[in-house]
Amino acid sequence: MRQIVVFFISIVCGSTTAFVGDMMTFYQSLNETEFKKYAEKPPPKTLPLGSSTFHMAQLAKDEAHVVTNLRNLRGLLQEAQDAIDMYLVSWSGLELSNVGEGAASGHPLHIYALTRHVALGWPALETTLTRLHNQTKEMEWAVSRSTSGRCATKEDLSQVSAGMARLHDFYSLNLTMMRQHGALQSCLNDDPVYSGLQPTARDFHQIGMEAASNHIFNSGVDFLAAALDAIETTNTTHEELQNIGTDFSSVQKDYKTVTKM
Repeated sequence: MRQIVVFFISIVCGSTTAFVGDMMTFYQSLNETEFKKYAEKPPPKTLPLGSSTFHMAQLAKDEAHVVTNLRNLRGLLQEAQDAIDMYLVSWSGLELSNVGEGAASGHPLHIYALTRHVALGWPALETTLTRLHNQTKEMEWAVSRSTSGRCATKEDLSQVSAGMARLHDFYSLNLTMMRQHGALQSCLNDDPVYSGLQPTARDFHQIGMEAASNHIFNSGVDFLAAALDAIETTNTTHEELQNIGTDFSSVQKDYKTVTKM
């Protein structure tokens, strides 16, 4: 498994075949402690995210933090909406009773009603809004993720997809095992390595098209064929096909186009 990981990282970096061989020899010479220490070493920031275990670990950590904050924010947004709705309903009731901006000089009951509305309603709303404000401040760092170099981009996805294509080209991965069980199984190693994931038609289509654009045509044909199989043998939804940006006939057209390259 280490050999596959090292090879994948190397090809994502765009390394030459000779360099990949040297790098794999170097990694295989390390014991487990040395390998872990080297893998956790921060690489140059100019490398794509998928080119190092350090960058990917950082991305996973950042994403877990973002998702936790988004879940908290979503809960507070719902809470704030409920509190705001209650406050507005209270004010609408006063408006229907002709309690407006001139209440201070109006009927004593108007003055009482306005005072009650603010005195009892605002503290609860203010508490909710304060919590929402604080949670929003927690999200400020996430807004700049795209410019910080710590957020995956479409270019990163393209490079990682091309890396998957090259991995298949080198190891002849069993794409049926990948599609059905989310497992890596190569012709060099009969023992499948399970990921706990199940790639979709969209994933196979993405990797297949990236393979073709990088002139890895055999992998392109295989991944596009796997995309077609995934559509035909699973309940691929219309929404998922829309996410691919195409439909079955278009995937089939892409497949036929790549087979002729």
